[in-house]
Amino acid sequence: MCILHENDSEKSTNYSELRNNLESYLNGVINDSKPLIVHRLGNENVVIISLEEIFCYDRYYPQR
Repeated sequence: MCILHENDSEKSTNYSELRNNLESYLNGVINDSKPLIVHRLGNENVVIISLEEIFCYDRYYPQR
């Protein structure tokens, strides 16, 4: 399933919470088809996204 999210409610967590519940968060990224923003104290934030969503993004936004 290909779902592109724009201005949709996003999920987020911090690094420690992610580390303590990694499997649950990764399953949520897959099951909800939504990216997860990881806030890192003193560092840039990162996003975890499913491989399927990356392929979808590449299909709709080629050669950005």
